[in-house]
Amino acid sequence: MSETYLPIQTVPFIKTQKLGRIEVEGITVKLTPQEWDICDKVSGQMWANSKRGNYGKGIINTITDKTKCERVGLLGEMAFAKISGLPMDISYREKGDDCDFVFPGGSIDIKNASKLSNYKQMLVYGATSSGKLIDIKSSHFVASYLAFEDIALKKATIVIVGWCTREQLMSKGLVRSKASKCMHSNYAVHYRDLRPISELLTMINPEIETQTVKEVESV
Repeated sequence: MSETYLPIQTVPFIKTQKLGRIEVEGITVKLTPQEWDICDKVSGQMWANSKRGNYGKGIINTITDKTKCERVGLLGEMAFAKISGLPMDISYREKGDDCDFVFPGGSIDIKNASKLSNYKQMLVYGATSSGKLIDIKSSHFVASYLAFEDIALKKATIVIVGWCTREQLMSKGLVRSKASKCMHSNYAVHYRDLRPISELLTMINPEIETQTVKEVESV
C-alpha cells in the first residue's frame, strides 16, 4: 500500500538563472525543517541502501552521512511536489520505484544533483560497467540541484532547472561517468538543452498559478 505526502504548496516564481555562461528558466524552492526531516527519515528506509557497489548505494555517501544520496533525491522530489501539486510517494518498495510521480500525461523522474556541477548536465543512469543497457521507463525527466543544505537546521534550497522527454534524453547517447569511482555510463543532457519547467507544470495542471520574475539571478 502506497504512503504519500503532499507538502504545503508554494506559488512557483519563475526566474532566469544565470549558470556561468548560460541562462535557463529556473524555480528556486525552499524546504521547511519539517519537509527536510521527512526526506531525511525516509532516506534511511530506502531499498537502495541495501544494494552493493558504489553506484548502487550512492557515490556521494560518506561515513558521517550514509544516506546523503537518497536524501538529496528525496529533497528534489519534495521541491517538485511543492510546486506541482503532485504528492510524493514515501513508501518502501522492494527494488525501488520506476518513477517518482505519475500524472495523466505520463510519468516523471526527478534528477536532483547534490550540487551545481561544472558540467551543468542532467545525468540519467544508462548502462552498467559491463555495458548492459538500463531500461529507461519514465516518460519525463526533471533536472534540479541542491543549492543549499544545513543539516543542523534541517533546511534546504533546491533549484529546478528544466525538463525533457525520454526520447530527447536517449537521443543524446551514452557517455562514460566522470566519477572516479564508477565505470558506468549515463545519458547526459546539458541544462541549456532542457525545456522550460513552466511547460511541464502547465501540462500537469493547466490552471496552475505561476509568477515570472524578470530579474536575472546569478548562481
